[in-house]
Amino acid sequence: MPCVYITGASNKPSGGVKVMNQVAVLFQDRGFESYVVPADGSGQATFLDRPARTIGIDEYARRLRHEDITIDFWPDKRLMEIASQKKNATRIFWQHGASIPIGGTTVGDAIFRPGNPYTQHWNVSRACAEYFQKHYDLSMPVVHPFFDSPTMREYQQQPPVPREGFLLLARRGQRHLPAIAKKLAGQRVTIMQEPYHERDFFNALLDHTFFVSTDDGIHAPSLVRRTKNKLRALLSKRERKTQRQRNRWFIPEGHLLGFPMPPAEAAWLGCIVIGFAMGGGREWMNEHNCFLAKDGDAISLLTNIDHALAASEDARRCIRTQARLDTARFTSEKTWESLAHLLSL
Repeated sequence: MPCVYITGASNKPSGGVKVMNQVAVLFQDRGFESYVVPADGSGQATFLDRPARTIGIDEYARRLRHEDITIDFWPDKRLMEIASQKKNATRIFWQHGASIPIGGTTVGDAIFRPGNPYTQHWNVSRACAEYFQKHYDLSMPVVHPFFDSPTMREYQQQPPVPREGFLLLARRGQRHLPAIAKKLAGQRVTIMQEPYHERDFFNALLDHTFFVSTDDGIHAPSLVRRTKNKLRALLSKRERKTQRQRNRWFIPEGHLLGFPMPPAEAAWLGCIVIGFAMGGGREWMNEHNCFLAKDGDAISLLTNIDHALAASEDARRCIRTQARLDTARFTSEKTWESLAHLLSL
């Protein structure tokens, strides 16, 4: 039986890292030996209730056999070098989104160009897959993440508690937070700061009425940030080394995201979503199951917060119910069906 290796840049908190670990555990539950391989050696994903088993990149390279399956999540130079040796017959690159890291320790879009070492390329959303099919002439099936983990099921079964206020994450899209805080003056507003465990997030979702998704994709650093980076590099040898290893981004039109995880998790736990879909969120988000703002549009986001505040209890109940119905198909069984089909398991 093949061993399945899920490789990525890191095991530090992010939606993509969560998917890496959940898929590795899914393979384990189906009887396969499976590991997450973080290129930076960051160890297990401590922000998850059930992190996958982890091995280092050198051990992964030594263990790899012809029958094994590799699913790479990140265009790291070392990971692509291992894939290029073609030790194993099945080598997948699973792109999460449409933004492409360039420079630093990455190989940029060589991962998608003719001569790349991968036997298949996947994506997590139709919008992003279509982008790659258009720009790189690649066939790119869609494999969705899933949300019915044992931890999620546990939280779904908890008795209801009174809900109040708005929950936000201090992650990408933080530039929208001051305007939202001003708009919601007098309301209960919780802004979660990293690091936090997935249970912390689920607990917060259960006692808030709304989740505001401000993630508007990857943007180029501002002039102020670029200037600060240059000054730090002038003053510190260590900072110069760090900046040489740091990747930049090739950003697609529309700043497309792969499959924003927190809004779907909010829907699973009955928290009404307000915010951006950013391409990938359109896998389920629409005007009937959330307060959908125009992608990256700050005015539209604030307008939809007004709409949410003004909505009747009946309207909110309908939106909450529809969101749960529309996200219910993103299950481990559906993801496994896609994996088993594409990998001929």
